[in-house]
Amino acid sequence: SASATTRDIGTLPIGHYTCALPGNAQGTASLLRPENDFDVANASSYRADGSGGSYLLKGDLLTLTSGPRRGQRYRKISANQLRLLDSTGADTPLRCVRLTGPGGFR
Repeated sequence: SASATTRDIGTLPIGHYTCALPGNAQGTASLLRPENDFDVANASSYRADGSGGSYLLKGDLLTLTSGPRRGQRYRKISANQLRLLDSTGADTPLRCVRLTGPGGFR
């Protein structure tokens, strides 16, 4: 029903999402990928690369629907963690974690 679909639509917590790849056995905990970082500004918009866009969170699937990262998709792993998906919808190693507040700790 339409009401069930509406309930599936959500929003991300506002803040800075910092992105990284997993580290290696030699001791690097993670490899930061600041070029993938973005900020969630309000209930349906994000900022990246100096400009803004919109997103849609439906269930645990986040799609950047406009702006500089249009078409990128993520799976919501937890309240503050996302995993980038590839073009087939499979998980990639890249994770993005929300830091406290807009702008985070840069």
